[in-house]
Amino acid sequence: MTHTKNSSQKLIRTKLSQILPRFVNKKDLENSGDLRYNESYDHVTIAFIYLSNFEEIFNELGQKTFYYLNQLFERLDTTSVKYGC
Repeated sequence: MTHTKNSSQKLIRTKLSQILPRFVNKKDLENSGDLRYNESYDHVTIAFIYLSNFEEIFNELGQKTFYYLNQLFERLDTTSVKYGC
């Protein structure tokens, strides 16, 4: 179980290092075992979202998929404002 957990954390670190700015990687992810990172800026929210079966949905809906994604992001924006995120 520990081997699987360590492998998963290594994979997560690798993927995060590919998308996050370098200062984030160096500051926290590479130097500690903690995968959490928090920094505060006004009017900025970053959400990591996994949409299961996205390829199938896109194949079925085509360009209309972007309309639904936009609706999802608008709801996330509204919710983050409501809760002060």
